[in-house]
Amino acid sequence: MTQCRRLERLQAIREEHAGVFWPAPCDNPENCHAYGRLAEWFVRQVGQVDCLVGCAGSGGSLCGTAAILREIFPDLVVLAVDTPRVCSSAIRPESGCCAGLVTRFCPECGPPPG
Repeated sequence: MTQCRRLERLQAIREEHAGVFWPAPCDNPENCHAYGRLAEWFVRQVGQVDCLVGCAGSGGSLCGTAAILREIFPDLVVLAVDTPRVCSSAIRPESGCCAGLVTRFCPECGPPPG
């Protein structure tokens, strides 16, 4: 199922069930602020954090956690990991179907092979 189809299905569910909440992580500029406590937990558990590796996704968890950690560790290295073929799923940034990090890291995505 493509991202656009997922969003269409989500919209149908939201219309069918009044009062359903969806945080819209790809379009919610406040999404990253939800991860400050996770960053604090990392510091309490491991102390010095030199590198943070996370999934690309909407960018909220990785960017939110990294922003707080960089206040403490300015030389922090952040690596975003993408799953196989996600970037080649033919989603174009201008389509509006996915506003997350995938479209920012891979603006030249082409159609899937085969």
